[in-house]
Amino acid sequence: MRRFITALAVLLSSTAVAVAGEPATEKELVPEEVATANAWDAPQFVRANRAGNVFVLRADTLEIFPLTEGGELGEPSKLEALGQLPSKVDAAALSPDGDVWMLSTDSGIRRFVDGKEKAVPALEWAHSGIGFWQGVPVVNIVPIPILWDYLDHGRKGQIPRLVALDGDRWNVLLEYPDLPAAGFFQRKAPNFAQYERFLASDSEGRLWAARALEYDIEQLTPSGKPRAHLSIEGYFLTDESDEEKQCRIAGLRRFHDNPKVLGLTEGRDRRMYFLTRGADWLDGLVLDRYNPVTSELTRLSVERPNSINPYIPMNLAAGKKGLYFAAEKLRKGRWMLSWETLESADWKPVPESEFLHSPAAELPAMKPAR
Repeated sequence: MRRFITALAVLLSSTAVAVAGEPATEKELVPEEVATANAWDAPQFVRANRAGNVFVLRADTLEIFPLTEGGELGEPSKLEALGQLPSKVDAAALSPDGDVWMLSTDSGIRRFVDGKEKAVPALEWAHSGIGFWQGVPVVNIVPIPILWDYLDHGRKGQIPRLVALDGDRWNVLLEYPDLPAAGFFQRKAPNFAQYERFLASDSEGRLWAARALEYDIEQLTPSGKPRAHLSIEGYFLTDESDEEKQCRIAGLRRFHDNPKVLGLTEGRDRRMYFLTRGADWLDGLVLDRYNPVTSELTRLSVERPNSINPYIPMNLAAGKKGLYFAAEKLRKGRWMLSWETLESADWKPVPESEFLHSPAAELPAMKPAR
């Protein structure tokens, strides 16, 4: 009997040790909500300048609210438009110096210098994604013509992919190699959503372009350094449910065809941060951090605030205190993850087998223009 009790005690002890030694469930970082007193019935865009000052653009009135040290929105200034205000703002970018705003609107690209609008030449093609590269406004082109009567009238070359504003004209930086400008109507219409991208630049003069419908991020550099191409295939794809199958048969957009990369920005630590929809995208967000020097990609799980819809793009901005984010289409809600929290967090490395890192050609150097 004594032996049995002793054996039972040993068994219970070893079981307790095994349970205690099991790895803890990975915890999600909980972002801190900021600027809770302000809400409006319009989209918003959060942006930061090179100094780390954070601003929130209210899209319907074009008011610019600075974020104070206390985490609230200060007194706004207003962008002065030439003529009518745009009825819809799809994207917004702030120059590194904080003196120029570029807006992608239903009436075209709008530029504001020191708060006053300056005329911008019209684009011939639709656009998705706008940013600054070495102080120069750049736009990602979606190959849908705006000037329909311009098509096939002696048009040569390829459809541009990236264009930069140079005074009173747009300069082509990159072209789509497989999309000639001529014969547009003679070709089968592509899935135009695959050309939508988010743009961001970093302190080293590199331009980053993230495809909206996949985990596919490119790094374009004018300095001769390698260009990175990060691609994680199938990371967000889920098994097709009966409901999704019926949606696909009916020609409707499937759930996992919504944006996978929700936003990107360079951090104060000069690493790139990508906010993405997690594998359990109904519940969580994923924050990836990429080191351009070591090519290391690491990952954190972030709790998704209840008011955030995981289908829509997010704004990311690197402020003095932390990484700020907000959903573009939401009427309220801004959140922050402090740099201290991010630095002490348990980042998990993404195995090299999970992503591709490939060099490619460089782009020409740019000259800042206002």
